[in-house]
This record gives sequence, C-alpha cells and structure tokens, in this order.
Amino acid sequence: MNEEEFKTKLKQAGLTKLKFAELTDMNRGSVSNWQQEGKSVPGWVDSWLVNYIEAKAFQKVKDAVKDADSGYNV
Repeated sequence: MNEEEFKTKLKQAGLTKLKFAELTDMNRGSVSNWQQEGKSVPGWVDSWLVNYIEAKAFQKVKDAVKDADSGYNV
C-alpha cells in the first residue's frame, strides 16, 4: 500500500492520520513518516483498515435492525 492508497482508505474509514495513530496505539510521527519518499505503509495497515470499514458498516446494519425491532411489541 502506498501513501495515496493509505489516504484513500483513511477517507473511506472516516479517519484522520491522528485518529488512526490513536486507534492503533502508534506514535503519530511514525504514521506521518510513511509519506516520506522511499517509505511504504506497513502491510498490516491495509487489512486493519478494511476490517475497520467493514465493522463500521456492520454496526450500522446492527443499529438499524435494533431500531426496527424496538417498534414491535410482543
């Protein structure tokens, strides 16, 4: 994953580099250094972001189902 792909995935996830660093317990300087020429984003970052994005989508579905169920009296 290169820097542009990282930025795109962050945007899809609704995260900033700072928030990503906080969530992954990383130093924000380390995350910012990935944009330096010759440095690549670590391989685990792509799968982490994919899982984060999917978890957010599943949470929206879960919340929608919960809201729909709350309208029924059994």
